[in-house]
Amino acid sequence: MGLLNEDAALRKLGEETLERCLQILRSDSWKMEKKSTSEDKVSSINLPDVGKLYLVEAVLNFPPKFLHDLIFDGVGDLHKWNKQFIASQRLKSIDPNTDITHIVTASLVSGLVASRDFVCVRHCREVEGTYFAAGCSIEHSLAPLQRNYIRGETKLSIFAIHPVPGKPDWSRFQWINCARLGGWLPQYVVELFFTDGMLDYVRYLRQFSDHLRREGCF
Repeated sequence: MGLLNEDAALRKLGEETLERCLQILRSDSWKMEKKSTSEDKVSSINLPDVGKLYLVEAVLNFPPKFLHDLIFDGVGDLHKWNKQFIASQRLKSIDPNTDITHIVTASLVSGLVASRDFVCVRHCREVEGTYFAAGCSIEHSLAPLQRNYIRGETKLSIFAIHPVPGKPDWSRFQWINCARLGGWLPQYVVELFFTDGMLDYVRYLRQFSDHLRREGCF
């Protein structure tokens, strides 16, 4: 496959993944799994063709576009503000809305889950002030398997960042994640990886928001 054809195929995959995620996001079949003391909540849904997906929802003190840019364009700095990751990079930009990324998680769930790495194509879109960024795992020559990490598979993932009416410096944040971690893990550990891990992701975002506001970034 030529480079242009490969890029076109990856762009199409990213677009299709985003559309599929939007359908799932609109489902009314989500069931509550856990709620934090900050009122952040994790829900789940089981789909025959995908498996179990998790959704975390929170309200964060970030302007919507700022938060989108932090997550999408700032992926290379993810590991600098979120201790759940030890490396993160944009391997290739296909177009302004589509890229290929490689991230490496730290050892999580009190050391029960060793580091995993994920290679994904991502595609983003803005619709009337709401920002969406979806992705799924791919194989790519820019990110061969590494001996140090177990290669995980992101089946589907989407970040949805909505404006909060009357509060331009706030966002309603949603993140769906469905992944195969690779290797054998007890089911309760897998559940903790997603429920507690996604709540921790929000906690790190909130901490970083506090830091950026002290620095006068917004």
